[in-house]
Amino acid sequence: MYTILIIDDEEWIAHGVKAKLERANVAGVSRIDVAVGGPQGLELATAIRPNIGMPDIDGIRIIQELSRELPRTKFIMLSGHGDYEYVREAFKYGAQDYLLKPAASDELGKQVATAIANIEQDILNDRL
Repeated sequence: MYTILIIDDEEWIAHGVKAKLERANVAGVSRIDVAVGGPQGLELATAIRPNIGMPDIDGIRIIQELSRELPRTKFIMLSGHGDYEYVREAFKYGAQDYLLKPAASDELGKQVATAIANIEQDILNDRL
């Protein structure tokens, strides 16, 4: 089973994303946690060691830091920034995908399912 961590600087947005993911009912997701702001997100990620993170505030820095500590974690950026350079930086530092706000439940669910499949493939590759 997998844990998702949603990090956003606005609590109502983070809980809205959580509600959308709950509605998407992605197989394999057992827990969805919310952190408000980057510092709380880093602290909670270290404590719960999620499989999937969805950072927003200073998301690129969060990806940089957490990808070293949690190498199997998959990151999906959910942001209001449509700036090409920002999106490019997100991919450069390990984002699996980049979605613009507001993202629909089915779109979020599809990306989470893809992240779970990628984690499972990584585990399989490690065993080979």
